[in-house]
Amino acid sequence: QPDEPRLRELLAARSERAGCEVAMEAFVRAPKHVLRFLQPGRLCLLEDASRGVSLGWGVLLGWRGTATSAYVGGASVPPERMRASELVLDVLLPCAAGAQALALAGDAPQPAPLHDPSAEAWVLPVRLSCLQQLSSVRLWLPDEVSSPESRRGVLHALRQVFAE
Repeated sequence: QPDEPRLRELLAARSERAGCEVAMEAFVRAPKHVLRFLQPGRLCLLEDASRGVSLGWGVLLGWRGTATSAYVGGASVPPERMRASELVLDVLLPCAAGAQALALAGDAPQPAPLHDPSAEAWVLPVRLSCLQQLSSVRLWLPDEVSSPESRRGVLHALRQVFAE
């Protein structure tokens, strides 16, 4: 027979640990703690938990506050006082072929595996809550990433980091 009190104790400890992990993630992702690490060129692993979709690794290009967080009562809100839901990351991600047509139609482009040769590089806005990991690796970025050639170059550099 299993030791039921011991099993209950173990279950309670696991539940408490899960709660602590959630609290720790919220603390670490708070804008006042994470902003100094959101540097252009840094690699980031993204996952859209609301849709259950892993977006994979991308290259952070920058961040911005949402329009509603920019002004409160006519005064500007310092970024470190914003809520995590008010921060949007601009990330270059590998997307499935035809991403531009989907974006123009108002749909979200589908992520593509990094090793997919037909993947297209696109800059997408992503909520801070989608950030799963932030790498210490930073890539050199061209002055502008609006041209397809420069985006392909950054995607190639990203693939080189993960090449075996």
